[in-house]
Amino acid sequence: SLPDIDALRLTLGPFMTTDGYALTDGAQVTVTANFVSGPPVTGTAWVLDGEVSLLLPITASSPVLRLTVASPLGPMDLTPDWHAAIAAEASTRATP
Repeated sequence: SLPDIDALRLTLGPFMTTDGYALTDGAQVTVTANFVSGPPVTGTAWVLDGEVSLLLPITASSPVLRLTVASPLGPMDLTPDWHAAIAAEASTRATP
């Protein structure tokens, strides 16, 4: 979480094929965050060394219902558990 700019740096991966190979560099990945209220936020990035990294306008206090990741490997929904880790990180940084 980057509270100074109300954003979240999100790194996902590795994106692996069923044969155990990393997805090709340059493959497009789209991430959509759906919230309790308000419009969804979508970001697009490209695979590098099996991972993608995005900067999304999401704060630690934004209740995310679902993250959907679309890649050449197909769509995938992530559970809200990832959001708890972000909130914990933000509270750790806030304490001296």
